[in-house]
Amino acid sequence: MAAEGLERREQNSTSDMVTRHDALVDARGLACPLPLVKARQALMVLEPGAVVCVLATDPAAADDFTNFCEHGGHVLLEIREADGVLKIVLAKRAGQGTG
Repeated sequence: MAAEGLERREQNSTSDMVTRHDALVDARGLACPLPLVKARQALMVLEPGAVVCVLATDPAAADDFTNFCEHGGHVLLEIREADGVLKIVLAKRAGQGTG
């Protein structure tokens, strides 16, 4: 069962804001630290190497996710902004199982 704000997605290349990913966290409209909290919840149930795409409107999210990946060992694949929405794509670190 998907958590609120977490949606399973098939690979899709039809939208500029959609990247190939295993989970999408729609954190638009949420203030810090909620985008990061929701992303961590998504990562907890995914296998190592899984890709999470986060959509956020909180301007602090870019720095938050950069620090989170640097300190947590996750791989930050992309951060970009379009029309006031940050798209943050990260891969779960190797060796970290589910749960």
